[in-house]
Amino acid sequence: MISADLFRQYLKDNLKPWARDAGGYKEILTRCPYCPDSKDPNKGHMYISVPFDEKLSFFNCAKCNTHGVLTPTKLIEWGITDVNFMSDLSSYNKKVSNLPQNKMLYKEGMKFNVNHSFITDDKLSRYKLKYLNDRLGANLTLDDCKQLKIILNLSDLFKVNSLKPTRDETIMSQLDYNFMGFLSIDNAFVNLRNLEIQKNIYQGINRRYINYDLFGKYDNSQRFYTMPANIDLTRPVTLHIAEGSFDILSIYLNLPNNTGNDIYTSISGKGYKGIIRYFISQKKLPWLNIHIYPDNDITRKEIWDVVESFKVFNFPISIHRNLSSGQKDFGVDPKHIQEVIEKIN
Repeated sequence: MISADLFRQYLKDNLKPWARDAGGYKEILTRCPYCPDSKDPNKGHMYISVPFDEKLSFFNCAKCNTHGVLTPTKLIEWGITDVNFMSDLSSYNKKVSNLPQNKMLYKEGMKFNVNHSFITDDKLSRYKLKYLNDRLGANLTLDDCKQLKIILNLSDLFKVNSLKPTRDETIMSQLDYNFMGFLSIDNAFVNLRNLEIQKNIYQGINRRYINYDLFGKYDNSQRFYTMPANIDLTRPVTLHIAEGSFDILSIYLNLPNNTGNDIYTSISGKGYKGIIRYFISQKKLPWLNIHIYPDNDITRKEIWDVVESFKVFNFPISIHRNLSSGQKDFGVDPKHIQEVIEKIN
């Protein structure tokens, strides 16, 4: 069975690029595997609690707010493959996960069944659909939105799935009216974009983006938007990665880079390395052709750090930039995209 002291020492010895004690030896501090973290390589924001008194080990990034329960699956995703340590951690988690204080937190690998096949066909939905089509230069229909896990109205999702609101009625009404969103890969979160349809939106939600937790799932490391896809694992898979949901949707609709065996995903405020690790370790994709579409404020040095992290796999990697004047990303219509591609490997 795992001990607190052995746990601490193992993580300090094996987490890359470094890990050290924090919080009076009750936590381990390291670099976040999900976001770019600090520009200073000697600083980190990911805190991992040391398990004791029948408590689970939790991780939380103070920068990108990615958090969850530490499990063998997470360790593999982070590049740790020690069978003995993972076996000890698995045994410990199994022992304490059914305790009352842990039961609602430990939902390893859970994907929620969510019905997103209904959109109210009214003036508000048509307004949001027009915003989407005008922004991307597209001609999407309400049925297309259902297929692509685009949530025009939060209330539709709640009604069809008999979900209970977790915020005040007024807040829920404003979220429903002013926001549209994208359902996460695990169907547990909706990445909402504020369209600012109304004035005087409640200050607590008056932000460009809000990530709405539908089920109270503690592990939010899979809150990114990935478009539904049917993949043939006997062939190389082309993985397209952009920063935001509108970016990846525009790339899918407007750029001729589809190979017929493609995954389109956003990082939704996280990091490119974390997303690539996820598809390698959790989705077990054997061979990837990686296409990265960074915002223009992401430096070549930052992207090269991603490339170097996966050099051992020898995956073909291509970097796409939108050099159209005045544009910072790909979340626009085709007239405002001037794509330049740098092929690596």
